[in-house]
Amino acid sequence: MSFPASADVLPCYYNHKPSAKRNGWIDKGLPGGNGVLWSFGHGLSYTSFKYSNISVPKHVPASDTITISATVANTGATAGEEVAQLYLRDMIAPVTTPVKMLKGFERISLKVHK
Repeated sequence: MSFPASADVLPCYYNHKPSAKRNGWIDKGLPGGNGVLWSFGHGLSYTSFKYSNISVPKHVPASDTITISATVANTGATAGEEVAQLYLRDMIAPVTTPVKMLKGFERISLKVHK
């Protein structure tokens, strides 16, 4: 769920289709987007996390299943939970598709990384 900063940015949702009005809005302005306090998928935590060793195949046949991996470390001072999320966009679809679509997620509990 996205939380707007004010009613004048409604509706605010992460998986909008590209348009002149909305194109790129999620990457501008406030931390969650242009007028969005917290965009969909943005979590609040008492600790911080670092993603590294991200592995994505260079070529993906349309009919195949792929594996994408990453190392997630807790870089804060307290244990915490993170929800790693995978968003995709189909750039060559024959129809207009959303600018990003949630395709996978995993909740993980992490102790402080030493």
